[in-house]
Amino acid sequence: MNEKMGKWEVLKRTTNTLQEVAAEINPVLTGWINYYSKFYKATLVNYMHIVNVKLARRARRKYKHLRASEMKAIRWLHGISVRQPTLFAHWALLGSKPTI
Repeated sequence: MNEKMGKWEVLKRTTNTLQEVAAEINPVLTGWINYYSKFYKATLVNYMHIVNVKLARRARRKYKHLRASEMKAIRWLHGISVRQPTLFAHWALLGSKPTI
């Protein structure tokens, strides 16, 4: 999973919207959740936390007002998860939302 996440070019481009990012990574996340949630749920939750951290890093690169602090980016991402709880598959299926 680490190898696959490292190859996600969509997280490195700041020109994409959050909806485009979600459209590209949701099929992969859904597959991981369906496969690993049966027997490796604790490990899966850890990886979904890593996905949230990667999304926050992308937000810090894209938006100037979030660059100063990682917590600002996490809070911003948490606000998105409250307003659009089904945007990313791991938010909807696992409830693994970014926490403040």
